[in-house]
Amino acid sequence: MNVKENSPLVSIAVATYNGGKYLRVQLDTLIAQTYKNLEIVVSDDGSTDGTLATLNEYAGIYPHFSVYSNAAPHGIKKNFENAIKYCNGTYIAFCDQDDVWMPEKIEKLVNNIGEYSLIYHNSLFVDYEGNSLSKTFASKLKLYEGFDSRAFLMCNTVSGHALLFHRRMLDIALPFPDARHHDWWLAFRAAEHGGVKYLDEVLVHYRQHPKSQTDFFNLKKEKLLKEKVEREELEWYEACASVPGKHQHFFNQWVKLYKERNDNFWNRDMFFLCVSAMDSMFAMRRTGKVSTVFHILRFSWGEHARSGFKRIKNAILFRKNSDVNEDIQD
Repeated sequence: MNVKENSPLVSIAVATYNGGKYLRVQLDTLIAQTYKNLEIVVSDDGSTDGTLATLNEYAGIYPHFSVYSNAAPHGIKKNFENAIKYCNGTYIAFCDQDDVWMPEKIEKLVNNIGEYSLIYHNSLFVDYEGNSLSKTFASKLKLYEGFDSRAFLMCNTVSGHALLFHRRMLDIALPFPDARHHDWWLAFRAAEHGGVKYLDEVLVHYRQHPKSQTDFFNLKKEKLLKEKVEREELEWYEACASVPGKHQHFFNQWVKLYKERNDNFWNRDMFFLCVSAMDSMFAMRRTGKVSTVFHILRFSWGEHARSGFKRIKNAILFRKNSDVNEDIQD
């Protein structure tokens, strides 16, 4: 390999599971990276299609390509943790099994990470055939850069396929908690330990289909029940509050108020806590401050308020439909 002097080793950790349909396209873009001091470490989660045969084929051709297989499926988080165990690089990048990487992706991330703990880039959404959907991550959210972990309490812009992080993060980020996604957790932890850097370039074509982890285009049919959503939110908030740091007191307050929210018509303390940290907590929203305040107001409503407003909305819709039906009959 043509490796520059003092060029740090980068490990690409790939998690696969029954990914045969798009896998070769993804792997070829890893092999074609312009940054040459690479190792590609794949953990397969017990695939039953031709995925493992494809991986072993690449491992037989490329000496920097290694494959490890789980006897039974562990799930995506544990599968990535398994891949990380075999990574030797100073930097680690996550890779899905169905995207398309630009050749200069790793080179640009390494050249721009500086002293930050984590760097990530913009991505273009494509459909299952690889056709552009004319939308990027940056067109949907304000992609965050900074050192405030509160920015990742309610939202995340750091997608696993787009990030590269320093291996020093492993000491504080593993094991991944059950709450939320592993990339969200890495971004949350990196924010207060070296910071999160954003590179404003499209370096991945991010494929969208019903099995995609991030469902920006609502391709998945199932919808989560409100109780399940609130349970998962609380699990995430408690995970954030468990971490010692300069904002731990804030997170503990947030957990307490979130648990109390449904007992009140409106949780005044939650509202004012949000407003006091609005620039941090809602740094990823593309709307203005007035809209954000109204968003906070709605979020701090209790169950009685939400039920009441829902009844009013349904009554208005019912009246509107009744008027339409009367006009048709007339």
